[in-house]
Amino acid sequence: MKRQRKDTQLCVKTSATHKKQTSLRERYRRDVDFRVKKKESITIKYKTDLHFRMKQKET
Repeated sequence: MKRQRKDTQLCVKTSATHKKQTSLRERYRRDVDFRVKKKESITIKYKTDLHFRMKQKET
């Protein structure tokens, strides 16, 4: 695995394969960031909803 990674770094940056790889990596990173943000917003919404329900039960 490490050897392969070194090879990709050593290869000429102008080659199409390298460009493709970098774009894929960027896309993956963005996708992960988006998922994390989405998850956080969902959990926050759920927590506030739960809090609201508990308050309703008390009254």
